[in-house]
Amino acid sequence: MNHSLSIRSIAMASVAGDPDANLGTLERHLRQAREQGIELAVFPEMSISGYITRPESVARFVGRQHDVLTRLLALSVQTDVAFTAGMPWREDDDCYVAQFLFDGGRLIGSHRKMYLAGSEAAVFTPGRRIDTFMVRGIRMGMQLCLESHMPELALEQSRQGAFLIAMGFASPREAPHEKLERWMRYLPARAYDNGVYVVAANQSGCSESGREFPAVALAIDPKGIALATQAVNHQVSASALIDPAHCLRIRDSRMGWFVGMR
Repeated sequence: MNHSLSIRSIAMASVAGDPDANLGTLERHLRQAREQGIELAVFPEMSISGYITRPESVARFVGRQHDVLTRLLALSVQTDVAFTAGMPWREDDDCYVAQFLFDGGRLIGSHRKMYLAGSEAAVFTPGRRIDTFMVRGIRMGMQLCLESHMPELALEQSRQGAFLIAMGFASPREAPHEKLERWMRYLPARAYDNGVYVVAANQSGCSESGREFPAVALAIDPKGIALATQAVNHQVSASALIDPAHCLRIRDSRMGWFVGMR
């Protein structure tokens, strides 16, 4: 790939347990992104379902999961924007916190959260794989919230050839500026140590238990430098260009490619 990829992380406000409202919000963001030349949008963890962990809420949502998936595939065609978005997903007797990657009417890939936080462990099953996927000429990985604290995941995605890691969060508490400051204490290390871009979006709004999510969105380059940061009380986005050549230069550098020294 010789050209840069325009990307936007969107700290979308989701309504817990209301996928119809959330699909409408996501569509508006995607259409605006398309008008502004964005090629890939990153939405938060459980952005489609809202943050739900009560068994009855999760059961109600996964009863509609295939209909919701069909609507997301249609949006990827109608808007011509690739995007990641999250929701619970049931397979056989297990239910996962899942993040999906869509482009051009196709499901490019999915990630099932491997490290569950708090009340999630009582409802969801941990995922077992860490993968990467090709989208618009760039190989990328996905992570969800607590997983961003597990450096081995970013290392494995970098080893698989990822130039970008898209991180979806549903992280409550803290004022927006406090959340951003905390992210900036460790997310630049994920980018710098692995020679990848990191793009992150926190959900905004409230969980079904009433916990508030501060709207935070950012993009960090492979040297750990912030390209764009936004932190407010309600719904915000941060946009940047992903330059594959930057990642290739790092991989060709004898002293800059730390993954290659392992």
